[in-house]
Amino acid sequence: MYLLLPLIFLSLTVTSSSTQDLLWTLGVDTECGIVRSPEAIGLLEQEDNSRVVAGVVAARGSAPWMVRLYHIPLGRYFCGGSIVNSKWIITAAHCITVFKATKHNTRIYVADYDSELKESEERFYNIEKIVTHADFNDATYDADIAMIKLDTPISNFTHYVRPICLPTNNLTERIMKPRKHGRVSGWGDLRENGPRPRFMNEVYIPIVGQRNCISSTTDTVTDNMFCAGYKQKLKDACQGDSGGPFSILHDGRWYLFGIVSWGEGCGRPGKYGFYTRIPAFFDWINNLLIEEEIPCPPLETSDNVEGDCNRLKKPGQVCDFRCSEGHLRISGDVRRVCQLDGTWSGSELLCEFTECGIVTSQEALLE
Repeated sequence: MYLLLPLIFLSLTVTSSSTQDLLWTLGVDTECGIVRSPEAIGLLEQEDNSRVVAGVVAARGSAPWMVRLYHIPLGRYFCGGSIVNSKWIITAAHCITVFKATKHNTRIYVADYDSELKESEERFYNIEKIVTHADFNDATYDADIAMIKLDTPISNFTHYVRPICLPTNNLTERIMKPRKHGRVSGWGDLRENGPRPRFMNEVYIPIVGQRNCISSTTDTVTDNMFCAGYKQKLKDACQGDSGGPFSILHDGRWYLFGIVSWGEGCGRPGKYGFYTRIPAFFDWINNLLIEEEIPCPPLETSDNVEGDCNRLKKPGQVCDFRCSEGHLRISGDVRRVCQLDGTWSGSELLCEFTECGIVTSQEALLE
């Protein structure tokens, strides 16, 4: 197993609808996953480029969610990551454990495309805390996922600094399939034991069926992993790409499906890169995203409305309502979602008593 060829893949476990609502409620901004930099526009569909190992130089701004983890005592970058929202970065757990990264010895760099020159929008952020998954296994790299909370939120999203989208279960089921190409980007070795690039590189590689992933290695492959790459072509992620995204373009947006986790060498025939499955960790990600956010107050409803919102709710949590028996819905939303600012989305659900389906409310009759 190569130590720092990490490729994280996502798992396809099904989560609740409220979990999906939460992911979208906390989904950073309305333009997650959209590439708008002048240098990258028009290049999004060129999927057969080459690769990070045998890859090509990516256009500046083509992956504005990419970050670099910098180890202050070592004086160098050691892993990649992705912006989830203004406060949180997602990366590989082994990046934290192998390099003994802490909030004191690590910085997060955004908009860093050129390793030799500082760009105008390049910034670094200090870290408030690092959370590695409790089930991470440093022998098998199972549950190879970690979240980093910035001590100061990213104040402004631009063409070169922007979050990536998190997929829904429906989208995962539709496009997360063998032979579907995804993109891996980073500054890892250009070949096994080779040099590292000055500029961010990218490679497009296909998802491989799980049976083929398992048969390609003697190492442990769990349901929290997937693999991608070519059996013969030398396209792969490599040392230094760990923690970076495996993303798929869908309807003009890039979605995070995996994290660079591990592999055996770089681009070896018959070998693939392994990734952490993001959907397998939806609930864990959600719990961190809603942490310390403003709760919504109890939501009072009239006697003819059924639903439980009379307790404090955390941002992203959902309350479903329905009219009680013998009552008809007049107006309002059936579902209310607790927003990040502590307010409820939607309007109040209004129900009135009916006789044989006839509305007796004077207000409704006047409409």
